[in-house]
Amino acid sequence: MRVALDTNILISLLRGEPKPSARKIADVLTEYDRRGQLLISPFVWSELELLLDKRKLEAFLKDNRILVDWELVPEIWSTAAAAFRHYLENRRRSGSLYYCAACGAEIQVNCPGCGKVQGFPRHILPDFFIGAHALHQADLFLSADKGIPRKYFPNLKVLDPLELP
Repeated sequence: MRVALDTNILISLLRGEPKPSARKIADVLTEYDRRGQLLISPFVWSELELLLDKRKLEAFLKDNRILVDWELVPEIWSTAAAAFRHYLENRRRSGSLYYCAACGAEIQVNCPGCGKVQGFPRHILPDFFIGAHALHQADLFLSADKGIPRKYFPNLKVLDPLELP
C-alpha cells in the first residue's frame, strides 16, 4: 500500500503542537508505514523546504521513512490541470470561492462593512498537483484538508488522521 501525505499533516508533526494532535499523526504514520510506503510529491517537499533547511528536511524524511516520489508522470500533470480548470470555473461563477478546511463546505467571504464578496484566499495550482499525485501514485491520501482533495478528486481515498479512532 502506498500512502501519500499532504503538507498540512507533516507540518503538524514537525511543529509538534498541539501535542495530542502531533502524537496522533505520528501514530497513524507509524501504522501506515507498517502497511506499506509513505510518500510525498515534489510539491509537498518544496513546501516543507520553506520551513526546514534541506539537510534537516532530508533527515526528517529519512527518519520517518518517507519517500519523495520525484517522477511526475503525464497523467498527474493532466489531472492537476483539469481539476484546477474546474476550480477556476467554479470560482469565476461564484465570484469568490473558498473551502472550509474543517468541513469542506464552499463559502464566500464578504466584507463586513460594504458586503462586497472578497476574492481571497485563493488556492494555488500546487494544491492540485498534490491531489493529482496522490490520485495516480498512491492508494490513500492523508490530509486534514477536506475541500480541494474531496471535491476535485472524487476518486481519491482521503483520510484525516485526526479523525481516526
